[in-house]
Amino acid sequence: MIRLPPRFTQSRSSAASDVYKRQVAKAVLEGVNAGVVALIITIAVTMAKNAVVDVWTALLLAAGLAGLFLLKLTPYWLVLAGILERQADELKAAYSPFLALDVSDCEDGWILMTATR
Repeated sequence: MIRLPPRFTQSRSSAASDVYKRQVAKAVLEGVNAGVVALIITIAVTMAKNAVVDVWTALLLAAGLAGLFLLKLTPYWLVLAGILERQADELKAAYSPFLALDVSDCEDGWILMTATR
């Protein structure tokens, strides 16, 4: 019979324990992800049932979905309102790694900044 040093068997059992912990964590996260997706779908269906109450809202929904899927419109917008004019350059610099902010409107020293992604 071959006997291995204790530190070798300890490190192997430790590595096996780490792999098991990773597998368990992965399984838990996949389960949580599936639950979140199911919750989002349930909420979307419930909201659609309550919001689409006549032909006009159904047509509005269809037009929006057609715009998203057929025309591949960008649904991601960032709108920053209530900003002083002097803060514009600071905000542009802060958001520049992620997107380009533009001043959309200006009134009495206040600005509206928007960006799409």
